[in-house]
Amino acid sequence: MKKKDNEKIVLKNSYDDIVNVSLDTISIGKQALIFVSTKRSAEKTAEEIASKISFEQINNKGKLKVLSENILHALNNPTKQCERLSKIVLKGIAFHHSGLSNKQKFLIEEAFRKGDIKIIVATPTLAVGVDLPSFRTIIKDVKRFSGFGMNFIPVLEYLQMAGRSGRPSYDNYGESIVLVKNNREEIIERYIYGSPESITSKLAVEPALRSHILGLISTNIENSYSGIIKFFENTFYGYQYGNKERLKDIIDRILKFLLDEGFIIEENEEENKKDAKNSEKDSDEYKNETDDDFFITAKDIYEDEKIKVEKKYYSTRIGERISQLYLDPLTASIIIKGLKKLNEKIKKGEQNIISFINLLSYSLELKPFPNVKKKDYELIEEFYFKNQKYFIYNEEDEMFEYDYDFFLKGIKLTLIFLSWIDEKDENYLFETFDITPGELQSKKEIFDWLLYSSYEISRILNYNFYNKFSKLRMMLKYGVSEELLSLVSIKDIGRKRARLLYNKGIKNIHDIKNADINVLKKILGEKLAVKIKKASTEKKELEINLDLEKKF
Repeated sequence: MKKKDNEKIVLKNSYDDIVNVSLDTISIGKQALIFVSTKRSAEKTAEEIASKISFEQINNKGKLKVLSENILHALNNPTKQCERLSKIVLKGIAFHHSGLSNKQKFLIEEAFRKGDIKIIVATPTLAVGVDLPSFRTIIKDVKRFSGFGMNFIPVLEYLQMAGRSGRPSYDNYGESIVLVKNNREEIIERYIYGSPESITSKLAVEPALRSHILGLISTNIENSYSGIIKFFENTFYGYQYGNKERLKDIIDRILKFLLDEGFIIEENEEENKKDAKNSEKDSDEYKNETDDDFFITAKDIYEDEKIKVEKKYYSTRIGERISQLYLDPLTASIIIKGLKKLNEKIKKGEQNIISFINLLSYSLELKPFPNVKKKDYELIEEFYFKNQKYFIYNEEDEMFEYDYDFFLKGIKLTLIFLSWIDEKDENYLFETFDITPGELQSKKEIFDWLLYSSYEISRILNYNFYNKFSKLRMMLKYGVSEELLSLVSIKDIGRKRARLLYNKGIKNIHDIKNADINVLKKILGEKLAVKIKKASTEKKELEINLDLEKKF
């Protein structure tokens, strides 16, 4: 059944159908993207296709062998996932999802562009913003679990996936194929003839609205209450929302939150405080008056609204910095409260590196949090009870009142970051915590941003421990404990080489300068040993802007 030449519906849905369409695509000298709903499905489907291809059918064995080796060794210690991907790449087949490292994803995409990879099985993340030579798009799953059961994917998402086929820079036309078990007519009606969903403004998400209101005020683009209201009324969000009074209520609530948190102040705030004191005095003088004397006239309401409209707001120093950091003001508020708890723990001597990591482990920017599985419970609970006094948040904290699972997820994330800093490799983390290298990299990047933000906030609040955030950023970046920071700051020395040097008593560049060159050669290899030995005699120790004497 067709609507256009590039849109097809295939009735059955099984691995045989996917394999047959994939093999047909390869036989006509074309390439295809196959979209599935989960990472596990992507890997299984890709392996099923690869199993039906013999090495005799492969023309570019040499290129694929090099690609396979590069993918396998993209990480220092390959995971099982790396091994599975490396194996099927030899057949010109690959899977692609957020669990892969950035280097692996880049290698696969480039090989697909060059025509070395013929079929990529991917999750929908590859459906947006990519221009690849895919003649066919094969969509296996049109339903996805959303927390409320299995639901149809949006028409817009289908169009994004279908749009990856027949790109103008590669083909004159393309084919989009949907594999279905049943409900053929419903699928045709919904996706082939259906209309895409309406576009909705992202400002409708309150974290975005909080950030934009603070941004408007802190950059002085708009400081007046009336100007802020008018600004948002003229956005697509304001047009789509329609109800101006309701919009004003939301903005009022956010402005109150920003005021209460000290991120913004009202113009002439001191005068407002005096007025408030006078009002209290007046209320005492007239406390014996009747209720009728406190009747508010329409004129009074008008005057109050007029004052409100003319009111102006300005950001405080910390409010301006939060806006510059692109932090959700609510996240910033949670960090500030956490820093206060951390400061109290430091005074009691109940802090270590766990405290600094746990401070940020519940930040909503780190979503989705790693799932806590049955095999995790014993490990997580043992870790928590053993180190309970160092945790910023405990199970009785208000935010976990109705969500104990959320509490456990934050502990698991704390343990993951702590394990990475304890020099555990990606394979260990994958085997122990089911976190893929790609997910780990993504979490590390977000956590680094949160650490930098915490450093900036703690500096403004005059806490004397803010440099520890800088140190933790370096430890997170290199995946090392404190004792190796001096070594990994030297170019070409990573966590493994640094540990080997340290275990031989070589702890910094001064020790390298005094070390036997033959010892260095055994650890670093001849070329690198000579290079670093020479550099050590010409330069002073690389300075790290951290106090390495003060330990966590």
